[in-house]
Amino acid sequence: MTRVTSFWSSESVKKIYSDNSLDTVDIKALGREPDAQFMCAYCGHSVPSYNPNFGICPFCEQYAEQLESDLKRNKEAFAALTEISTNTTTQKYDDALDSFDRLIAIAKTPQNLYAKAIFHLYLSDYEYGKRDYQTPNGFMEENSNRIDAGNLHFSNAKALFFQAITLADKQMQGNPDPLLNYTKFLSQMQLRRMLDTKKTLAAINAISQEAPITKYANMLYYCMNNDKRADTYISKVTEIGIPNGFYYYASFLAEKKNLGEAKKILLKLLEKVDIHSAKKLLIGIERVQTIL
Repeated sequence: MTRVTSFWSSESVKKIYSDNSLDTVDIKALGREPDAQFMCAYCGHSVPSYNPNFGICPFCEQYAEQLESDLKRNKEAFAALTEISTNTTTQKYDDALDSFDRLIAIAKTPQNLYAKAIFHLYLSDYEYGKRDYQTPNGFMEENSNRIDAGNLHFSNAKALFFQAITLADKQMQGNPDPLLNYTKFLSQMQLRRMLDTKKTLAAINAISQEAPITKYANMLYYCMNNDKRADTYISKVTEIGIPNGFYYYASFLAEKKNLGEAKKILLKLLEKVDIHSAKKLLIGIERVQTIL
């Protein structure tokens, strides 16, 4: 998860939860194995879920309801998804981008465009994270190259988010679709187009307020906008079995200075789900704990 979870910031948590305890979040689910293991049809990521019917991808945060066996029926698309996953694991990132292009050539959908955009954001973070100001010789040029590469990935991501929005509108043609609207909503959030995001969220809520994708979208929106209703939706998301919600709960605990409990939840979560932002938060907590 990058992004969706990249919506979270420490300042957001402080503003939302200054007077809230989130006592309604039940973490017992993390003590057992997920009920289902879906596969994201857009980035190839494994999607563990405590709900047997659906999940939310921990990388690109899109809706997942297909098993690997389901996706294998489209051999060409499945091969591209497998290559994305393998090349990401082995850090062959250019090859992974080529695999995304093959997937988009097979089916140019807003979801596929969005997933590639999120991957570009992941690579942007990767390039920025590789800067090293301790190297004695030539570090300025190397760091400059890293910054340029990070900026390029960021720009590519923005372009793809805009493409995803345009294509979603074109495919809906005035007939609201919950999943297309959700991808449009995610893209608008990443672009920080907040008025448009609010309108799209209203369209999602109008279709069904009880749908899992609706609850997840509301959680993201209220977290990003420092709204106290975020705690309600974090609880709702964890109640319907989406592990990503526990990351948001751990973020809340960390900001409340309950680092030990936050770390415990993250460790349990990461045993079940591979969430990039959860790993980053855990590293940050452990770094703070070493100096306390």
